[in-house]
Amino acid sequence: MEYSWEYMEYELLGFLIGMIAFVIIILAALYSVYCIGIMKMMKAKDLNDRYRAWIPIWNVYMLGLIIEDEVDDNGFVFNGTKWMFLIISILPLFFLIPILPWIAMQVGAIYIYICTVLLASKHNTIVSMIISSMFGLPGIGFMIIASKMEKKKLSMETQKNNEDGSI
Repeated sequence: MEYSWEYMEYELLGFLIGMIAFVIIILAALYSVYCIGIMKMMKAKDLNDRYRAWIPIWNVYMLGLIIEDEVDDNGFVFNGTKWMFLIISILPLFFLIPILPWIAMQVGAIYIYICTVLLASKHNTIVSMIISSMFGLPGIGFMIIASKMEKKKLSMETQKNNEDGSI
């Protein structure tokens, strides 16, 4: 039996379309986990516009806002970190030389990663944040941080209520 090469192009095209669809589904799932994690952190900070966590550049700004609010000023996190995150996410769009956007993205990713680790260390979730980020799922680390933020907020409210009741 002879194999016909006549339909080889269609088989290759079908395979490529299937692979592209698979990659798009995986990327959509990863992005969804990332956005849900940011939404949970926004909820823990009592930010009402949580739907904005799904807007690609706005969610990076909101992450910077949360980190700026939660982490004390130090060498990496300062007043204006949210704007740095925004610039880092937009900057690669404006370079004309092909290698510069890649360098800017790497430097920006390292800066965002360091700030995120500082946030995680404040809430004693640094190991889970690093492990989830290694597997491309920082959203899971954000969810863990958000739960710690919620617990901290509840304990502060309980403590305030106890102080108000004892007076």
